[in-house]
Amino acid sequence: MQTATGAFRSTSASVFENDKIYEDHGSLFFDVDGDRDLDLFVLSGGADATNELAWQCRLYLNDGKGNFSKSNDRLPAFKDLSLRVVAHDYDDDGDSDLFIGGRLVPKNWPLTPRSAVLRNDKGRFVDVTAQVAGAFERCGMVTDLQWNDLDADGQKELIVVGEWMPVSVFKFKNMRLENVTEQYGLAKTNGLWNRLALADLDKDGDMDLVTGNLGLNTRFTASPEAPFYCYAKDFDNNGTLDPIVAYSEAGKIYPLMQKEVLVKQMPVLKRSFSIPGTTPRPP
Repeated sequence: MQTATGAFRSTSASVFENDKIYEDHGSLFFDVDGDRDLDLFVLSGGADATNELAWQCRLYLNDGKGNFSKSNDRLPAFKDLSLRVVAHDYDDDGDSDLFIGGRLVPKNWPLTPRSAVLRNDKGRFVDVTAQVAGAFERCGMVTDLQWNDLDADGQKELIVVGEWMPVSVFKFKNMRLENVTEQYGLAKTNGLWNRLALADLDKDGDMDLVTGNLGLNTRFTASPEAPFYCYAKDFDNNGTLDPIVAYSEAGKIYPLMQKEVLVKQMPVLKRSFSIPGTTPRPP
């Protein structure tokens, strides 16, 4: 906490110390209970965790003086791994509801994770994803999201970015989020997006989008003519998902991984492709 001299001091250290076992992925300050101070919501992560309890999100209430205490009974059980969360009063009842972007399915990349909607009922949260999330629930591997009124109709839209997905826009229709990305000309913006910012950059009265993609300083390149791919399946039937990232060159698709590494991950390929010094096994 910043003091009057400009220096900083720690606050509620013992409260946060008790939760150091969690791996924090994202957080949000917002007023949970309408007392006009900012409470803290924290998303837990860690794809290597062996217990789903490690992904339980947490809520810390502010006493109005910057002292926080953990609330253990205001959140539903949460078993999804997420990175970003935003608040928005979608039901116009005067309190802020939470929209959580699903980041990934642990040990099953790149399957589409579950994004969630938690409705604020007088300071207690209820998971209403099945009733409200609509197309947002399985939209992709979300890395960032924001609410803003893009078309100046008085109703905010949810803008979402993530890996292997376009910059996406969702709008409430009949109290469910509907994907309206194509209406904004963004249907073909697939990328490995990681950040999103909104600002009126040209001062024309509407909001512009600034999005962070993977970039050009990697060996991953893509274009409409030569897309970047990811295939995922349990190819060798050993009970685990095998993702294969691939690139296009001269009209053909090649795995990005070298053959020796690929065969180690999927020994079944030895039957079809020979390696110097070895004899292929018959199928």
